[in-house]
Amino acid sequence: MNLIKSELQIALKNAFAQNKLKYLANFDELTGVMNRRRFNKELSFQIEKAKQERRTFCLVMIDLDNFKKINDTYGHNFGDKVLRFFSHLLESSIDKSDIVARLSGDEFAILFLNCSMDEAKKKMARINEIVSCKKVDEVAISFSYGICEVEGCNSITCTEALILADVDMYNNKKLKKLKGSLNDKRII
Repeated sequence: MNLIKSELQIALKNAFAQNKLKYLANFDELTGVMNRRRFNKELSFQIEKAKQERRTFCLVMIDLDNFKKINDTYGHNFGDKVLRFFSHLLESSIDKSDIVARLSGDEFAILFLNCSMDEAKKKMARINEIVSCKKVDEVAISFSYGICEVEGCNSITCTEALILADVDMYNNKKLKKLKGSLNDKRII
């Protein structure tokens, strides 16, 4: 009986270890959302599916504003808290069929499935509104984003979609900084 018990314990430990490895291979340990590796597979799959079904979806790239300053001012533990908080806000603000991922550092992505550019812009405006009303221990957070619409009738690749959304995000980030500096000059 003891031998059977020992073998069963080993088998259960192995099963738990296998499940944990599968989880870590697909999800970000800090935030619990999909990781870059799994997200890239999902994006490729959705592009192929969109081509077959002739449907449209949107890829959104997101970057937290001034995240380095948050880490430098409040420390990395607080930065981790911000990342967990932000990913939770994203997940709770999207439809169940949509997908959130943490790509690296303070960069996130969303796939709005069966969604046009106009719908994605409305969804992101709503998410921006939600985030702007929240604080992490009295620290306000904000983000910039870029959208790439993927239509089933075009031949865009995963890499091209990521680049287009990323370029749009950085253009929006630069525009936001420019508007901020113009507002600062008006005050002086």
